[in-house]
Amino acid sequence: MVHFLFHKMFYWGGIYTTLPGKRDEVLAALTQFSQIIERTEEETRGYLIFKVIDGLGGDRIWLWETFNSENAYKEIHAKSKHANHLKDKIGHLLKDRSMSGYHTVGKGSEIEGSIQPY
Repeated sequence: MVHFLFHKMFYWGGIYTTLPGKRDEVLAALTQFSQIIERTEEETRGYLIFKVIDGLGGDRIWLWETFNSENAYKEIHAKSKHANHLKDKIGHLLKDRSMSGYHTVGKGSEIEGSIQPY
């Protein structure tokens, strides 16, 4: 089991909306990309790809990427040859892309005023 120090990480996540009928092609490219970067980018902690299984997600794909730091995302991942290749490979298959960066403010009982167990 992998344990992360959540409070020290940077997260990049959001939604890709593909052109009609292109979701599976984009999913395949993202899956291949995630395997490459998890092996080659030491500062990348994880790359999760989600699709809705009940058919309501349509042409949307949810992504959640985890990095050791915001700098690791900006200076290593975003500028990598693999990221640029992915943009070239799937950019024309996307209708929309909405991504944001996140810093953890706490977890569980570390958050002030969090709900305590019974």
